[in-house]
Amino acid sequence: MAVLSKTEPFAAPPGTSKDLLDTLERAWPQVQRKLVELGNQTPQFLATGSDHYVQVHDPDLTIGAVRLVVGRVHAEP
Repeated sequence: MAVLSKTEPFAAPPGTSKDLLDTLERAWPQVQRKLVELGNQTPQFLATGSDHYVQVHDPDLTIGAVRLVVGRVHAEP
């Protein structure tokens, strides 16, 4: 497993509650940390300049993370 984490606020549709967005932004890093803690040696990559859609904003990082995970799976005995 690998965790790709955004560094920018969520892109939200107009009219989205500021309170809801604030709550989500506060909770998100905690959820990301919990995901990292689920696996042994789980890397976390920060997608600098990206919102939630890391695969769109940083495809190279996404591809690198997928290759890392696939490589680790193939290397397991």
